[in-house]
Amino acid sequence: MKIENKITLDYVMLLILLSLMMLPFTGIIIHEILGLIFFILTLIHILNNKNWIKNIFKSKFIKDMSLKKALTFFVNSLLFILFIITIASGIMVSVVLFRFINIQYKEMFYQIHIISSYGLFILSIVHLFMHIKMIKALFRKKSSAR
Repeated sequence: MKIENKITLDYVMLLILLSLMMLPFTGIIIHEILGLIFFILTLIHILNNKNWIKNIFKSKFIKDMSLKKALTFFVNSLLFILFIITIASGIMVSVVLFRFINIQYKEMFYQIHIISSYGLFILSIVHLFMHIKMIKALFRKKSSAR
């Protein structure tokens, strides 16, 4: 996938995540549908970055890891964990798309969903800003090409 498309995907994901954080305004149906779309887009995002993920597990990558790479690894790992927790807990408390899932302790899963989603939102912004130099360079390249 071209870098421009990757950045577009990132911004669409951020806009959807912003919308997901506004449940009182969107309503539960839109919230759950956007959550499902966000899940799919995140999987596409992860697949687009599979080479970076593969390199993590190569011993050379771990040995030669700079502070920046270590921070990126930490943020991305925590982001992935929060993503899984948010999606799983969202499915557990679903009242529209997955209402057939009947579980006990729904209130506990709701609290987990709220806490993990705020963490996911904050780390998503951190993740985006960690790539700001690349984004700025792309926009400079685009504007100078005109």
